[in-house]
Amino acid sequence: MSAGAQTVLVVEDEASIASFVSLYLKNAGYDVRAVPSGSAALNQVAAEMPSLIILDLNLPDMDG
Repeated sequence: MSAGAQTVLVVEDEASIASFVSLYLKNAGYDVRAVPSGSAALNQVAAEMPSLIILDLNLPDMDG
């Protein structure tokens, strides 16, 4: 993680969309974590509170 960079959590089950959004945010200077499911997102939030969560509403294991 870069010093002072804010962390963004991308919760998206479509790999191509998650990759595109993550790349855009990384290029803008954010630290990005991407996960493919709601349960993985809950685990990530418990481990490290992100500054922002970008959340897909239709996830395979639960509604966003």
